[in-house]
Amino acid sequence: MLRRLWALASQRLKRPHLLVPSRTRHADTKIAVRRVAHSYEEGVEALKNVTLDIHHGEFVCLLGPSGCGKTTLLYALAGQVAPSGGHISIDGEEVKGPSPDRYLMFQEPALFPWMTVKQNLVFALKARHGKRKAEELATRYLHRVQLDGFERLLPHQLSAGMRMRVSLARALAMDPAVLLMDEPFGALDAQTRAHMHQLLQRVWMETKKTVVFVTHDVREALVLGDRVVVMAARPGRVLKDLEVRLEHPRDPDDERLVELSRHIRQMLERGAQSGANRPRDGADDGHGKGEERAPEARVPPGAAHPVGAGV
Repeated sequence: MLRRLWALASQRLKRPHLLVPSRTRHADTKIAVRRVAHSYEEGVEALKNVTLDIHHGEFVCLLGPSGCGKTTLLYALAGQVAPSGGHISIDGEEVKGPSPDRYLMFQEPALFPWMTVKQNLVFALKARHGKRKAEELATRYLHRVQLDGFERLLPHQLSAGMRMRVSLARALAMDPAVLLMDEPFGALDAQTRAHMHQLLQRVWMETKKTVVFVTHDVREALVLGDRVVVMAARPGRVLKDLEVRLEHPRDPDDERLVELSRHIRQMLERGAQSGANRPRDGADDGHGKGEERAPEARVPPGAAHPVGAGV
């Protein structure tokens, strides 16, 4: 009995080391976000002074409550939103609009309802590869997401989870350098979501794509992410950039994840409480200098492109 209690105590002492501040390294930076700010016309300040490096092959989860600017940041990475201040670069090139090198996957599967499963993939692929190659790629990636035998079905004949697998297959078949995912599993039931988590982990381990994944679900972020970027709301800003030191694939019922989830929830609660009393616009809060304001350098203006799959 004493031996078991000692083992449990030892595990608890080790768990803080499973969630550590992300290391600063510049050699393999894929995405560089520098002092990004964004305000909407209604005067809502969505992002303020966000700086972040995402490295080649990382799976990074942007985690935070509704209204913390995580989706705004994702759309800025996609080139769908031009930030009010700061700049974003990918592979050293400034993001000035959508690109086929960045694929944005939405909360909805965004499938053409009159096309079959395979036709949805072929349609997206044939402009780049030609019809024959597109059909080969469609077959390959439908197999990768375990949809063999469903190629001729229409979207309405599939379950919600299967439709999301079609969307994932299409995203992977497009072979973008960066895959951007906006809460793609949020509408799924718990069992289907857990299956998608396992599938996505397996596919990511095979491909090592650079993935940026938006979620408000703490456990989801810890199951999927190499890193979890915890964001606070109004204005959206980074509270903590944490590295998750657990091997993939991860089990959502892992006791270590349960405890790490509790730790991050407490962090979010503290962030919400401090945000309620936080000084605006760089004002001094009595404990030193306020947060520095975002620079005025602006991304070239222009109407955002319509949002669509495979931007």
